[in-house]
Amino acid sequence: SSIHFAAEDRPDEYRVHLQDEILDPLDQKPIFEVPYVHARKGTAKLRPDGMLRVDNLVKRKAIVFMVEVDLANEQIRRSSTNVSIEQKLMMYQEFIDRKLYKKALNIPAGCVLLFLTTNETHRKHILEFSKEMAGRESGFNWFWTRTIPGWDGFDYETPPLMYDLLTEPYYRADDSRCWLNGDIDS
Repeated sequence: SSIHFAAEDRPDEYRVHLQDEILDPLDQKPIFEVPYVHARKGTAKLRPDGMLRVDNLVKRKAIVFMVEVDLANEQIRRSSTNVSIEQKLMMYQEFIDRKLYKKALNIPAGCVLLFLTTNETHRKHILEFSKEMAGRESGFNWFWTRTIPGWDGFDYETPPLMYDLLTEPYYRADDSRCWLNGDIDS
């Protein structure tokens, strides 16, 4: 919602489409079947915490953002009992690298995973793991992260609007900065 309201202040620059606007016309739920390529055959269910599309009207670009929110309590490595960040990244790797989102969402736009967490140390560990998983120092181009300290204190209430989610940068594993408007500072 913060990104949506921040974009409303700039109607000539941005248009933001929230999850329902993207999925309702497709009669699609926010659950996507992703084929396993790691360890076993079958499919997995990818359930993003949220989704939005940002249209940059000036640059005539659109990007779909899948959103995952971690309160710094999820395990990074695979566990037999809980879903781990590793398992989520494996599913997103298939969904984004194989461009499965284009068919699932009926869009030509690119797709990025925004991973928001409340702890900077946890974010850095996740980025280090993503470098290892991607097999390169730059990590995954589609994996952007950001720390939002203090966000974990809003368990049962809506957090205040954070306009900086639209205007401030996100970071990739190589520390390059990325903005929701599509700019990348490498």
